[in-house]
Amino acid sequence: MADLVVNNALFELDRFNWDDGDAATIDVRSLLLDVAEADEALRDHADIAALLAAASVESVATSYARYTHATQTRTLDNTNNRVDFDLDDAAFGVLGNGVNESIVDIITLSFDTSDALSEPVSVHDLAFTTDGSSITVSWNANGVWRAAGA
Repeated sequence: MADLVVNNALFELDRFNWDDGDAATIDVRSLLLDVAEADEALRDHADIAALLAAASVESVATSYARYTHATQTRTLDNTNNRVDFDLDDAAFGVLGNGVNESIVDIITLSFDTSDALSEPVSVHDLAFTTDGSSITVSWNANGVWRAAGA
């Protein structure tokens, strides 16, 4: 599997309003999967409810909860004709040591009151097993995802 941006997120890039300081900034969260569909299936889901109703399974490791990102930024790069989107690292805290799981993916999502209204944005491969250790997913220094012109 590879890191990818979900098709619906590509379609909706024009509405993302990341760092303008008003209430319209979207609520970005991350969730962990212990079972994931193939990339081609994951990228086609328009909402989190549909994604989880298919073959992907969200973690139920001890102390797991979705992470709400406090910082969202975008950087315009005119030289390379792209925009880089970044988030604060996802600090899930201590996971497991009761119910342990092998985590395979982290999904970023635009949260809107329910899974049926929340849209997946990107999927990133992970490989670790919860064991009671503190888990923080650190993003690439260049950002979480990138939108580039043709």
